[in-house]
Amino acid sequence: MTQPETAPDIGRSSPLPQRADDGSLIVLTDVIGHPDGQLSASLITRHESAFPEHLFFTPLLRNRSGTNASAAQVQSHQWLLEVDGAPAGYVVFDSNIHRMVAIVHFVQLDPAVGTLKVGQRRLLAWLYRAIIEQLANDCGNMPVLGLVGEAIRPLVPIYRLIGMRDLGIEYYEPKNAPRWQGPGSELLGGHLLWLPPEGIEPATIEGQAREAGAAAFLLDHYRFDADIAWVASAVGAERIR
Repeated sequence: MTQPETAPDIGRSSPLPQRADDGSLIVLTDVIGHPDGQLSASLITRHESAFPEHLFFTPLLRNRSGTNASAAQVQSHQWLLEVDGAPAGYVVFDSNIHRMVAIVHFVQLDPAVGTLKVGQRRLLAWLYRAIIEQLANDCGNMPVLGLVGEAIRPLVPIYRLIGMRDLGIEYYEPKNAPRWQGPGSELLGGHLLWLPPEGIEPATIEGQAREAGAAAFLLDHYRFDADIAWVASAVGAERIR
């Protein structure tokens, strides 16, 4: 059985202050439901600059920033990261409460802060652990399965450096839209990576995390047809949950 991560108090509009090992002040602000629209605009500007091939996601980012963005079983988060008062990155993710797994859609860190460490961890590793802690918080501090994210082959080694594991499944995402557009729409092949929660032997939950993570992306987010052969193989028993 998984053990729950210790969840920090990360409110929807409340910062999570943290000191980097060099003394820099790191603040995460969830721009969803935040009264300061400038923070949401800053995050969207960053997204459009970092991911010009994913401009189709911008309207969804704006829609998600509304106070009613989340469904009952999916808690959406859009964190703007500031270092010493200056915007320095962002991450967009969902806590899938039904499947007890977090899925990361986008993450970007400025080169100048990417080398920071928090508790001797790389900033990206600390950020991903904060996401798992937020997932545990959203799930009422129940046991969770960790975090999954997508990566193209050249980026896989970077994520392995922070402890992520390639789940080794056939995997595709829509290439030109935030949702699957039906049979014949163009797909982009990639890898599904997993960061286990701490305090658990990963092998004991890897199979469950693989199916839950694949289902959270493919069925719940992208809305692929569950009868597609490679989708059915990826999601396994989660297909009927």
